[in-house]
Amino acid sequence: MSETLPEAPAKSQSDLRDTATTNYPVLRNKKLLAAVEEFVAISAQLKALKKRHEELRDQVIAGMNGSPVAYAGARTVNVATVAATPATPDRVITKDMMGQVLRGSPAKSSYQQLRVA
Repeated sequence: MSETLPEAPAKSQSDLRDTATTNYPVLRNKKLLAAVEEFVAISAQLKALKKRHEELRDQVIAGMNGSPVAYAGARTVNVATVAATPATPDRVITKDMMGQVLRGSPAKSSYQQLRVA
């Protein structure tokens, strides 16, 4: 019968990074490590806040019923619609320029900007 070997204790990620052979710096400064952890935590919160911000923006714009200005208590809400731009086709320019082609631009969709003052 084969004898099983005991498993090696699991290394933490910091242990793995300390022993890694790399050309990149391994950060060990405690203030910098704390800043990295705080950055990661804030990034997750920021993503959730951006999603909620977009939901509220859409809710306010829908509640304005197409009006460009509305009053909400002591605040003034403005909505500006930026029109879509159509795509432009490629154009061939003069013979003097040896048949070079000016590339067209892609179409851009319209969007609304919401400003609350």
